[in-house]
Amino acid sequence: MRLRIKRLVSTAVRLSNGTTWPTLDHGDTSLEWRLRYGAPTRSDMLAAAEYVAAYGALVHKPAAEREAIVAALLGAEKRLRRARSGVVRE
Repeated sequence: MRLRIKRLVSTAVRLSNGTTWPTLDHGDTSLEWRLRYGAPTRSDMLAAAEYVAAYGALVHKPAAEREAIVAALLGAEKRLRRARSGVVRE
């Protein structure tokens, strides 16, 4: 099973199977820090809820579908990093 990225924005990616997944900013540990030690905002709590829901959905998928989703999400993360750094793929 191979999934394609249908739509990609900075906060989410929609895949060809119709599912939408939150994107992760691996360089930003401030959300984790705020949730553990700080005073999280409502926005922080909603972002955390999205990650928890995505994790729960992902672990209950069959292995082949889970691997396809993870591969597509990694591709989306790579595209986002390139876009943030200003690198244009030819």
